[in-house]
Amino acid sequence: YTDFSYSEGTYPRFRNANMTHAVFAHSELESGFFNNADLTYTDFNNVTFTLYGAGVYKNDFSNSNLSYSNFNDASLYGLTFANADLTGATFIGTTFVGNNVWSNTICPDGTNSNDNGNTCMNNL
Repeated sequence: YTDFSYSEGTYPRFRNANMTHAVFAHSELESGFFNNADLTYTDFNNVTFTLYGAGVYKNDFSNSNLSYSNFNDASLYGLTFANADLTGATFIGTTFVGNNVWSNTICPDGTNSNDNGNTCMNNL
């Protein structure tokens, strides 16, 4: 696994990457690109995701596998989970701020966000 704990970054790019079991715990990330990545079992515990500048660029997890990842105690602002798989991911104590996008997302409980009013907020 790769350990990025306590890191800071603007526009970090992990597109199409195999980041299984990576650790980003206690990091601060702005407008990151994690789309099409395998982030299975990744540790995002206590990570703060924010938007850079005027907020044009979201933190993008589109088409990513986030199964069994840990988002506990994280602050999520402006994330896109379109077509992402969050099966078994944990969100205990997570703060959701702003407009997070849930579109055709597999929620942690295995349901689809499109069947839940385009959200996984009640299915974490």
